Amino acid sequence: RKTFTTMKTKLLVTITLLCFFFCASNTFAQDTMLWQSYAGGSSSDYATQTSVLGNYIYITGVTMSFDGDCYENHTDTAASFHEDFFVAKLDLDGNFKWKHCAGGLHDEYPHNIIATSDGGVLVVGETNSEDSIILINQGQVDIWLVKFDSLGNELWNKSYGGFGNDAALSIKETSDGGYIFAGMCGGSGGDIIGYHGGWCDGLVMRIDSMGTPLWQKVFGGSQYDLFYSAYEDFDGGYILNGYTNSQDGDVTDTLHGTFDGLRVKLDSSGNQMWYRLYGGQNTDILRTSAPYYGHGTVSVGLTKSDSGDLHRNFGGMDMWVLVTDSLGEIISSQSYGGTGNSDDGYVIAQTAHGYVVAGLTNSNDSNVVGNHGPIYTWDDWIVRLDSLGQFVAGYCYGGDANEYGSTMSMALTKPMGDIIIGSCTNSVNSGDVIGDNTTGNIRIYRLRNEDSVVAVIVDTTEDTTFVQKILSHSTITVFPNPTSNFVTIAGDVPLGEIYIYNSLGVVILQKKTQEKSVSADMHDFRAGVYYCKVVSDERSAITRLIVVK
Repeated sequence: RKTFTTMKTKLLVTITLLCFFFCASNTFAQDTMLWQSYAGGSSSDYATQTSVLGNYIYITGVTMSFDGDCYENHTDTAASFHEDFFVAKLDLDGNFKWKHCAGGLHDEYPHNIIATSDGGVLVVGETNSEDSIILINQGQVDIWLVKFDSLGNELWNKSYGGFGNDAALSIKETSDGGYIFAGMCGGSGGDIIGYHGGWCDGLVMRIDSMGTPLWQKVFGGSQYDLFYSAYEDFDGGYILNGYTNSQDGDVTDTLHGTFDGLRVKLDSSGNQMWYRLYGGQNTDILRTSAPYYGHGTVSVGLTKSDSGDLHRNFGGMDMWVLVTDSLGEIISSQSYGGTGNSDDGYVIAQTAHGYVVAGLTNSNDSNVVGNHGPIYTWDDWIVRLDSLGQFVAGYCYGGDANEYGSTMSMALTKPMGDIIIGSCTNSVNSGDVIGDNTTGNIRIYRLRNEDSVVAVIVDTTEDTTFVQKILSHSTITVFPNPTSNFVTIAGDVPLGEIYIYNSLGVVILQKKTQEKSVSADMHDFRAGVYYCKVVSDERSAITRLIVVK
């Protein structure tokens, strides 16, 4: 069986009196773990997604167990994988309110869960069953959608698909009370129209509140095309994230490399408005996005490239953070990770002052600090980004073995609140993991959101009250910003000394002038966030400068 496996920054909150200028990453304390809970049986079980509504947490995952918390597993014991949807509800203190298994006599694999505005829960994934529970299977593997009420009672279930392998990898509620899901399809027929052939096409489908299809679209060519996520955009249209290696059909632009990250924009009726390819010479994948200030997106995924739209590779797969405007044009494209072969970003959420990303890492150097296991074992990796999508800090959670699954999951307890993580662990009473989880257990934990902002550090001789006032009123202007070549720095008095720092606080350009404006050449600057500081006899100010390539 084949399983297919989220502007206005508070630039200044604290002004620290030191001799140096600023250091972004060290101003973020590690998020404190408030509690952790476990679920599973004697076989392998792991979380695939979490969702929060009000005072409750909902989580879904895969169970292969027939005991413990998963005794309801419906799979025929003669089946190959014994997989059922595992669905549970917890309160905000980590206490389980209910746990259920959902599925048919064969294998079901959940990919996403959302708490819905009507108080219910919706889980989407895939199935290869066809029996008294799952009445229709169009092909080998179909998309399966299950709706529960707040007490865990199943209200209805629907299957969708064509004559091949089909899967839904994400689902979102739309503003009209319906839903949109995204994934892949492996054949035409049934509910699938417009399949291009090849291994799979990207699939997106709009359904109403009862699961009735409103429209469906496929995107692709004769190779691999897939959508990991879909969400409603600012204008009522939809943004899709995924990857492709096709060079025909809908994909008329030239690929950067092996696989390119793919973004498609649809209008509210599902008509394609544009698409973009992003990447370098190797494999690059976009998984999901969060809104960006100014009507754009901050997206996360993975990259193996160091060319094209990528400028560095730490080793193997790196976490990829791509910031784009409302038309899909790149603002910044950065990779983060270490020398391990797998640093990946799965989900992103917007916080009060930036973004948090949940991913996995088996590195313990460069951007990755504190991996709990031996070399090449995975930890959960929670990464902080500032409001411009730039790396601030990353923290590892785990034990002596692997923390992993087919995905990492994350939700916030309220808009920009505490962080709920769902994953899997094989660790045994080590690191921050409790209990014997040798066979693999679902792990859910809550992190206090120690959300802070970058501290701007200024000279001890400066009046901090005055500086804070100046910074908040932005008395210097940098334009164009973002820039890719030249930038003009201007003020209402002679500028004096000008310093441009990189993200490590290193001065990479210094000028002195008595003019009210000056031009600086940024051609040789790498894409990223820089800081411009102007010091004169009358005032001192700092502002951000974004370089794009």
